[in-house]
Amino acid sequence: MSGHLEFKTIIDDMEPLDVKELVRSISERKKSGAYDPNEGPYDTARWLRNDSETHVLLENRYIVPGHLVLRADITKDDIKPAVKIQFEPPRGTELFDTQTGYGIGKSLAIVLDGTVVYTARISAQIRGGGVILPCDSLSSAIIVSLAL
Repeated sequence: MSGHLEFKTIIDDMEPLDVKELVRSISERKKSGAYDPNEGPYDTARWLRNDSETHVLLENRYIVPGHLVLRADITKDDIKPAVKIQFEPPRGTELFDTQTGYGIGKSLAIVLDGTVVYTARISAQIRGGGVILPCDSLSSAIIVSLAL
């Protein structure tokens, strides 16, 4: 892993205009150097999808810090390519178990150097210190596994 990796929750339960204003404000503070990542409840990240760039609003706390990823391997989920992530026990395993329990119904973002590389809806608490992330294509799985 060569960059700054974060697992964070996307804020998607606010009014769109509030989200847009918060994203704008935080992005401006980041550009000017006035943003302190240790302050405030929100953060932003770039999201490149469908050949366009947007920004998402994130909770300013980790679900799991990236340094607790033990390994990431390309695999298959049914017939689709996927990435199997294993977290370092016991700390990474416990954090992921606990935080996915709190985050049911929210969207998880894997963020590398300020850019979202993967998103998924948390539908249930994920126990056991590992998760399989289905991907749309083999190239997507390769990108996610290399980010991890």
